[in-house]
Amino acid sequence: MWPWGYTSALQDDNDKFRRIGTALATSMNKPYGTRWTSGTMANVQNIQSGNITDWLYGTKQALAYRIDLRDTGQYGFQLPASQIKPSVDEALQGARTLIANM
Repeated sequence: MWPWGYTSALQDDNDKFRRIGTALATSMNKPYGTRWTSGTMANVQNIQSGNITDWLYGTKQALAYRIDLRDTGQYGFQLPASQIKPSVDEALQGARTLIANM
């Protein structure tokens, strides 16, 4: 997900964020087939004011993304040991894609 989180309005760079975000979600899907949704934080989840992603983009003009854990709500923020390696594999795929597209 990318800015904005505090409003559902799209920022000026939304096409660039969407291109990279879609590539990021697609690459993270490859190792295990986990479904990732890409879009602005406000439009994927809900309005979220005070988040670091908005701050990084708004004050530093940085391409900032937020990636949630692979859990679908069953475990919250405490994934079982069996999901740690898959989470790392997916994050590594995403990091490689992000670096390649910067």
